[in-house]
Amino acid sequence: MISYSRCRGTARRLARCHRLSLLPFLAVLCAATGAAAQTVNYGAMEQLFGEPVTTSATGQPQRATDVPAAMEIVPATAIRRSGAIDLPGVLKRVSGVDVLQWGTDDADVSVRGYNQAFSPRLLVLVDGRQVYNDQYGYTPWTAVPVELSAIRQIEVVKGPNTALFGANAVSGVINIITYNPLYDDVNAISVTGGTQGTIRGSAVTTIQDKGVWALRISGSAGLDNDFSTPIPASFMGARRFQNTRGAIDVDGVVQLAPKLQASLEFSHAETFSNDVDPSYAMSRDRHSATSVKGQVNAETGFGLVQFLGYTNWMTEVAPSPIGNFDFDDQSTVLQLQNGLRVCNDHVVRAALECRHISMTATPVGGGRVF
Repeated sequence: MISYSRCRGTARRLARCHRLSLLPFLAVLCAATGAAAQTVNYGAMEQLFGEPVTTSATGQPQRATDVPAAMEIVPATAIRRSGAIDLPGVLKRVSGVDVLQWGTDDADVSVRGYNQAFSPRLLVLVDGRQVYNDQYGYTPWTAVPVELSAIRQIEVVKGPNTALFGANAVSGVINIITYNPLYDDVNAISVTGGTQGTIRGSAVTTIQDKGVWALRISGSAGLDNDFSTPIPASFMGARRFQNTRGAIDVDGVVQLAPKLQASLEFSHAETFSNDVDPSYAMSRDRHSATSVKGQVNAETGFGLVQFLGYTNWMTEVAPSPIGNFDFDDQSTVLQLQNGLRVCNDHVVRAALECRHISMTATPVGGGRVF
């Protein structure tokens, strides 16, 4: 559990800041670009408070009932009871969330309306790492390499949150928090079969030396047939009747010292499915998503210091009459932030972020935009 130091004379200093009109400066200084994740023992804090705990509203752990934002938390128990087999299936049960289901594996998600094909206004994070595709700003949901049984909770922040979370958070934020293998021993196997030729398998296992190091390995594979509704002959060449998906995620955590924790994660997903593109035409898209993420959390006398760095490699290949649209994106993000709780009612966050994003030009190749 994370503790925070208190400062003497805080009230006098805050009053002085008000008189000097420094609040705009503080607002800019405290704007952070990602949600804290995997830094607290969520299970222990839930038992202590008797309700879910989140860091997505202010960057500091707080009870769901104290969150100063329009937020809904979907806990693991609700995910299991939903019977859903993918993330859009879970999210469509959340009030204020709109899901457009184009096919068995293709969906677009938005918050409070304004949904569309390749919806670009929703920030989606998995443990603080963005999983949306930069070239259109949309999220290829089938290529998100996280298994439902590895998710502790899904935090849906409704409404604009760009000031706190950064780019793409225009309509809201969906922050997916997985179990921390250092605290949570999760082992699960699931097999699903059904109509439309559906067969899917998923497994999650945790290896622990509790309190020292831990490793969680999860993966899945599956296939299904798309809806058999008749379509015009002109679209037949752009339609694929079988969708396939495979994913793997390896997440390791080491407790380097009582107040110092480091983690390293690798994930990869491959999908081939029918998608509806921004022009509302059907295409057979192949998505590949690979990421490497490292994170260090240190509890200091000046608050919680976090360093997060990750690189995403995301490709999308979509055939068209004028040639293949072949997007090859690489996003590298480095974040350094410090969160300090001042007394009981104030949180100050200072953050630095460096982002480098590049993609290939398409359908005419040979160029890169960055």
